[in-house]
Amino acid sequence: MKAIIWIIFPFLISTYARAESIRFAWSGDLGGQNVCRDEKLGYPIFKQIENVKPDFFIGLGDMIYADGLCKPIGRYGNKQIPGNFTKSFDKKNFKAHWRYNFTEKNFKSLLNKTEYYTLWDDHEIVNDFGPKDQTRKHPKTNKPTKLMDIGWEAYKAFNQDVANKGQSKSYFKLSKGEHLELFFLDNRKFRDHNEKEDDIKNPKTMLGQEQLSWFKQAVVESSATWKIIVSSVPISIPTGRANRRDGWANYKDKTGFELELKSILDYFKQKQVKNMIWITTDVHFATGFEYDLGDDYKFHEFVVGPLSAHFYPNKNMDSTFNPKRLYFYAPEKEPTSFNEAVKWFNFGFIEIDNLGKLSVSIINGEGKSVFKKTLKAIKK
Repeated sequence: MKAIIWIIFPFLISTYARAESIRFAWSGDLGGQNVCRDEKLGYPIFKQIENVKPDFFIGLGDMIYADGLCKPIGRYGNKQIPGNFTKSFDKKNFKAHWRYNFTEKNFKSLLNKTEYYTLWDDHEIVNDFGPKDQTRKHPKTNKPTKLMDIGWEAYKAFNQDVANKGQSKSYFKLSKGEHLELFFLDNRKFRDHNEKEDDIKNPKTMLGQEQLSWFKQAVVESSATWKIIVSSVPISIPTGRANRRDGWANYKDKTGFELELKSILDYFKQKQVKNMIWITTDVHFATGFEYDLGDDYKFHEFVVGPLSAHFYPNKNMDSTFNPKRLYFYAPEKEPTSFNEAVKWFNFGFIEIDNLGKLSVSIINGEGKSVFKKTLKAIKK
């Protein structure tokens, strides 16, 4: 009996030691709608992120509002650090937006203590942008100016030293040990025109063919326990405008990108990809869903934000993928002060233990957990 124990015990120790626990946070929407750096508090949400001691933080899109301003008096009547920039039309101004956010004291402190990864979304350029939706009239000439390439160069120039650790492409995967692999999507650079109808004979693309093929293959081939998809736009919450959808959902018209997403999810279901989670932002409130694609094939989406921006609570949702809402965190009416707004800022926090059990929390600007769910991995 003792011999058996001594044979098994080292095996158990080595198996447990092979996998490490990991914890990370994510959110997006920073400095939008003139909810910028408070004169005294700065961006207070980053203190709360630092307090949970993540191994890394994901800035999941809209990490600047290049099409907005930061004025001396904020949206909620508070004194702010004004931004030394205009609505961006050149690389200098784009970079000034990045510098304004990344030199904020709380964000700097977080970045000094943890790894940082990021994606862009629309406001790094202009609202709801894509390669066919990237123009704004120049303030001096009044001529439409294409902004995507200029904004992308500024994004790379400012982020290359602090984020993504040398990743050269705008989409990439990131392995964090036995239990976690993340897949970062570029939801902007390759998309069709938002106004185009999503027709079954000619389906729209958000990802483009090269990224789409990479994404499907990379997820199917992953051996990680949890596959986490990092998407700057949500699945079921309608975004953009009617007949000009900006996210995956069509909702009540035909201008979303649902057919491409359906092809992705059908493929993952066919290949029996287990333990898939999507993390998203963009909508300026926090919510989450469990999706049921039939035949007991389910996955989750956790939506968070904003880090510091106006709130757009919206309980509408597209029913295509059978979502069941898990939580909804947003103010019922607009805050009357910055201090009141702080508790509605939020981020997501995921912890995976050595054995692969995953817990997700939504934490508000006061450091309080407003939702928590634990998921056990489905074994292959």
